[in-house]
Amino acid sequence: MIVAIVNEKGGVGKTHTAVNLASVIAMKGYKVLVVDLDAAAKASLILTQNENNKKTIKDILFDKADPADVVIPSQVPGVDIIPSSKAFYQADTRLSNEQIEGADSIIYPEERLSYALTVTSNITEQYDYVFLDCPAKLDKVTLNAIYMADRAIIPVFPTRWPLEGMMTTLTKIEQVNNRHARNGIKLDGVIISSFKTRANILKACISSVPDLVGEERVYKTTIRDAAVIGESEWENLPVVMYAPKSAIAQDYFRFGDEFIQRNEVTTNG
Repeated sequence: MIVAIVNEKGGVGKTHTAVNLASVIAMKGYKVLVVDLDAAAKASLILTQNENNKKTIKDILFDKADPADVVIPSQVPGVDIIPSSKAFYQADTRLSNEQIEGADSIIYPEERLSYALTVTSNITEQYDYVFLDCPAKLDKVTLNAIYMADRAIIPVFPTRWPLEGMMTTLTKIEQVNNRHARNGIKLDGVIISSFKTRANILKACISSVPDLVGEERVYKTTIRDAAVIGESEWENLPVVMYAPKSAIAQDYFRFGDEFIQRNEVTTNG
């Protein structure tokens, strides 16, 4: 199963959602791949403690590198990663301006990632779950993730702009599916992040989310705000490894349980 972690707004916890959910799923015995599609490369840094990996997603998309030569093990057992780097910052422009030919047809800009990882390579078939960590904008890179994925998870900080970003993202998902006349990506769920339990205005925003997307599409788990998440960033570790007994780590463990209940697959193990 391929899952895009996406919201056009930044600061909503996409990367922490990707790396911590991937880690929790791997702890349950599943094989997990994270694909870092953000030029900030934060997922790469957290999972490998290295922001200068020799080969990256850029090599796959633009230099025809074999994904098997780019995938590296992370510091989390059971989690591999296709890393990114700051050199990926021009990806949107290149995807817009460069066209490639497949075996039978032209490969359109939003199809490039899927073509590279699922058509010319079987790399994704080697994993139970593949998580795509998307940049904070609905550019061609994010459209590639939406086109490729089976499911989308939208992290939302419960204030106005991230909620509007959620709705814009949902519209874009529908547009991609309609343009390609397929039943492609579906919304797996909205996960509320950075939740402050004593902030009444945030509670009011949270109560509005089910009305916007449907109650069944909102994860029951919420990820609370906690200083330890910043500490884990300094140590370049997922918080579920840095402080597994912390309240926020326990939130991520519950989130992982809820995700598996919705999306359990037969393990590749």
